[in-house]
Amino acid sequence: MQNDMQCSYNQISAEFSFHSAEQLKHKPSDVRVLELFADKASGTICDVGCGAGQVSRFLRDKGKDVFGLDLSEGMLKEARRLHPDIRFVQGNMRKLPVADGGCGGIVGFFALCHIPRKKIPSIFQEWNRALEPGGTMILGYHIGNGTFRRTESYGKKVEIHCTMFMSAEMKHYLSGAGFEIEGWLDRPPYPGFENNNWRGFILARKVDSKPL
Repeated sequence: MQNDMQCSYNQISAEFSFHSAEQLKHKPSDVRVLELFADKASGTICDVGCGAGQVSRFLRDKGKDVFGLDLSEGMLKEARRLHPDIRFVQGNMRKLPVADGGCGGIVGFFALCHIPRKKIPSIFQEWNRALEPGGTMILGYHIGNGTFRRTESYGKKVEIHCTMFMSAEMKHYLSGAGFEIEGWLDRPPYPGFENNNWRGFILARKVDSKPL
């Protein structure tokens, strides 16, 4: 049974893909963050909450072995149409379809906003499981203390709830899940492309496990 969030993204998938396909060209800070991640990440990369695949496309063009994961069939249909050379699979970020240590990198670019705050620690534990020792992760998130709700998008009725996080809060969750923070950036919104809240980015590395 589909939840409200999944149904909402299914029905706006065509409009979302049209408006998001070229957005990275207008967000130089995001591009620099992704370039830094691409320089550090190796092996297979999972683009969690990939949407229409614009971040997967960016990483593939950097020569990375990347696949996209999303819950919305509509979004996956658009991603496959736009990027037929990239693998896109349906799945839930709470249980990644990879073996323990099966990924060299994970991208969570504004996907965690759809997860309730109390669930974030377990999400990071799952992502830690999926990453190889020393694997790299990049996060993008909306900065704030509360939540916001959308009931309309692209002229259609939707039911989308978004959680905002402070950067110190995210660092705390990551450290508790076995990650080492390698860098972070908070930036203001880009006028004309984003709503008014700031965006945060954190680059983290899974701590190498060493036998005693």
